[in-house]
Amino acid sequence: MAASNTLETIRVFLASPSDVSSERESTPGIINELNRTIAALLPNTKVRLELIRWESHSFPAMGRPQQIINDQIGPYDIFVGILWKRFGTPTGKADSGTEEEFRLAYTNWKNHGKPHILFYFNRASSAPPKTQNEINQLGKIVAFREELESRGLVWEYSDASQFSSALRPHLTEVVGKMLAASKSKTRTKAGKERVPARRTKPKSTPVGAKIRIADIGKRDGFYRDRKDIIGKSATLIEAIPKGSWFMGKVKLDEPAYKGDDMNYPLVEFKFELIEVDA
Repeated sequence: MAASNTLETIRVFLASPSDVSSERESTPGIINELNRTIAALLPNTKVRLELIRWESHSFPAMGRPQQIINDQIGPYDIFVGILWKRFGTPTGKADSGTEEEFRLAYTNWKNHGKPHILFYFNRASSAPPKTQNEINQLGKIVAFREELESRGLVWEYSDASQFSSALRPHLTEVVGKMLAASKSKTRTKAGKERVPARRTKPKSTPVGAKIRIADIGKRDGFYRDRKDIIGKSATLIEAIPKGSWFMGKVKLDEPAYKGDDMNYPLVEFKFELIEVDA
């Protein structure tokens, strides 16, 4: 669903069947981390993320259950879909609630350019299907994934414990771009669009250099997983001095996790210079 252009609240909707409960339970922690990060870096902003789930944003009513959920959830800015080995239960309009929710989000994205859609597939191994229904569920997932891959980019993660490591950097980047887009549309009282000042990177910042990640600060969303990142070599894409720390983006030379795209937006990190791009 397309949400208002006002970014005081960025609503993040989570869609999935019941077999990815661990991933659903870990998502509130990611949202809380990002809210703390935004508050620390932008103390004057009123922007916050709100996680939308049917179990917390729906209530009893009469009618087609999935339609009730759709109506009660309302508009949102980011859609996060997850599938593993269950596709879900038919709703009367689609083969599962997750599918109907995705199609609604996709239609709004095509018509209005939002919500931003993030879709994830858990590729952890599981016991062979025991029933025809389980076989059918897997078949629907395969067909649905093929459809999604023909329309855009989806993501894999190795198992439930790695979902947070996959979602966190993606959500950070999407939210960062939304905030930047909102800021660029700021207008003066006269009604004319304010042209953002061009940011000049400090001459001391060796952008394009080969570096080694030396430390991750407590305000960074990757702080809890810092042991998997500290010590790794990378290419420095952007680095803005913030006191004794830097904020910016790096591309690791090798993935920290399976399925990792190696691009990391970091809000508080230190690095050691290996070599500078000529």
